[in-house]
Amino acid sequence: EVSEFIGLKIDHASLLIKTIRERNDMYEKAIKLICEIQSNFIKKGEKYLKPLKLSDISSELNVHESTVSRITSNKYILCERGIINLKEFFSNKVDSDSDTSSVSIRSLIEEMVKSEDKKNPLSDESIREKLAIKNINIARRTIAKYRNVLKIPSSSRRRA
Repeated sequence: EVSEFIGLKIDHASLLIKTIRERNDMYEKAIKLICEIQSNFIKKGEKYLKPLKLSDISSELNVHESTVSRITSNKYILCERGIINLKEFFSNKVDSDSDTSSVSIRSLIEEMVKSEDKKNPLSDESIREKLAIKNINIARRTIAKYRNVLKIPSSSRRRA
């Protein structure tokens, strides 16, 4: 009886150890894939964040989206730029023609506004035109929305 009991407990412990190893392997695969895709973001900053969805990672790893969501929820990595929440690696495409994320575009808008002539600040339309030169085609109202998210006032309020 005791031998049977101990054998059963050993089987349960072995299954638990196997499950933990499989989970850790899945975590490692997912995080390595995310870091590989977003390596420029990790090294150079927000401006280099590529559009990435949970479904992109889940299809690559052959798991359900909810699995990737659980893997990335409340998880952080430490890199040269500091501690980064894994959820920050995910961003949508702005349009189907572009390979630029919304986070990256907000970063570009912020840079443009910081370096603008304070006596003659850039309008949303002029920001749109400058982005179009970089093959980033978004609507002027989208720029206004991103500017509001960044808490950047309109050009008339930025005039010095």
